[in-house]
Amino acid sequence: MSWLKHRYRILGVLTWLWLALTVSLTSWWMIYALSTNQKLSGHELPQDIIRANRMLYFEGATLIGLLILGGVALIYLVHRERKRSRQIEEFFAVLTHELKTPLASLRLQVESLIEDNRDKEPNPLLTRLLNDSVRLELQLENALFIAGLRSQNQLHKELVSLGELVQRLKIQWPQLQIKIDGDVKIKTDIRAFDGVLKNLIQNAAVHGKANEVVIRGSTKNGKTIIEVTDPGRGFEGNFGSLGKTIFYRPQTRSGSGIGLYLSRRLLEQMNGSLEFVTPSSGKGFCAKISLPDSGAR
Repeated sequence: MSWLKHRYRILGVLTWLWLALTVSLTSWWMIYALSTNQKLSGHELPQDIIRANRMLYFEGATLIGLLILGGVALIYLVHRERKRSRQIEEFFAVLTHELKTPLASLRLQVESLIEDNRDKEPNPLLTRLLNDSVRLELQLENALFIAGLRSQNQLHKELVSLGELVQRLKIQWPQLQIKIDGDVKIKTDIRAFDGVLKNLIQNAAVHGKANEVVIRGSTKNGKTIIEVTDPGRGFEGNFGSLGKTIFYRPQTRSGSGIGLYLSRRLLEQMNGSLEFVTPSSGKGFCAKISLPDSGAR
């Protein structure tokens, strides 16, 4: 069960509890008021007692009726919103899935064209087309991950080599020199970790204006440390704010912030973490990934 469905179920239960509690208290108040009015009947005129009883009956019944009406309306709205959210999720999942297939096919065809023309003069149009297809495909993957981000059951961890993952991604950024320095074995969800690496490399290429990315893997104190470093233009601002909230934009010309936010959240679901620092060289940008040590060598 996804977090969203769980939330709506809790909201529905709380609504029923609120309705039962308020109706019970109102009924008790009306009964107590009528009983008290009967006990005081000896000190009041009969017509005053009849008038007071009618008033209590009318006010109590009206209040109970309004509470029931409001509770039923609230339950109906919760049910409708839950159904609407489920329909949106299903539509969004189908749409992204249907769009990913032709985009992936387009990217593969462009990559083939670039490979066929590797001995010739580079074609900037093909490079731009590849960059755009990678960007659109990455945005769709991010959207799909965001839609089911809170469901940890989607993650399927398996042992994989960092070098193998990086090798598969190199061709998607022909303008970048992507180097691997220190291969390590990690136990992770391959699709999710691919998404993390893609977002970090895309961040270096687009926002860092880098022409090189170095990915270093090491193990230390029971942790697997992976650093994605680029010698680009770096970042001037609060590193601690990056990726903490969705749509965080440190500058007006920067991106939406979804990529770094999603990368941090995915790593948290893998019992890992992500922090951003300035490289030891003092130039560029470094994303430091920390994951539990897989124990494999």
